[in-house]
Amino acid sequence: MLKKSDYKLLLMDVDMTLLDFDAGEKEALKEALACYHYQITSKDLDSYHEINESYWRRFERGEIKKEAIYINRFRDFLKELKLPLDPEKVSRTYMDHICLQTQLIPGAKEVLQWLKDKGYQLAVVTNGTARNQESRLKLSGLEKYFDKIFISEKIGTPKPDPAFFSYVLDQFKGVSKENILLVGDSLTSDIKGGLQSGIDTCWIDWKKQGTDLKTTYIIHDIKELPSLLEK
Repeated sequence: MLKKSDYKLLLMDVDMTLLDFDAGEKEALKEALACYHYQITSKDLDSYHEINESYWRRFERGEIKKEAIYINRFRDFLKELKLPLDPEKVSRTYMDHICLQTQLIPGAKEVLQWLKDKGYQLAVVTNGTARNQESRLKLSGLEKYFDKIFISEKIGTPKPDPAFFSYVLDQFKGVSKENILLVGDSLTSDIKGGLQSGIDTCWIDWKKQGTDLKTTYIIHDIKELPSLLEK
């Protein structure tokens, strides 16, 4: 039976695994709408988050292309706010601000340093846009910890598509699949993706909501990862 100490390569999600996307999203929305003299409320933020999440879930299911997300989410959001603004223009403004957000999940940088010190190979696996993720990883200081960075926009297919993970694994020919662990917070893109591709998974269940999916491990905080791997 495989021991946790046998893992050689960790595939790491970014948003809400290493970077606090929720905090960054709120700040970017506030800054973007302020450019149009609108002061966003907590209710507005919740509404946008719900709209955005629904589009990303559809993308993960292969129902829409990623490009459809960017303008349509703001079309729906601005309609709900009854703001007579151009959704394409607002989307561009938002993207200019979100790529500068570097709020870290507490303990993320320390965990990555521990993993590097222990000799693990590390790779990013993310569905975010290339511009945003590359900028945020660099500005946050996380980029240096990773051997490779895989972004679905560049690969041409998103998590949880097995083709995404097949591409990633092809870049690590010397690592057996049983020596790989996927770490992420999303059941739909990370855990489902790992299960479909025969990769062990570690779900970060921040909200302690539980799941029926057969994830290999469950933790509730990224800071729990080192102790999990040492058991």
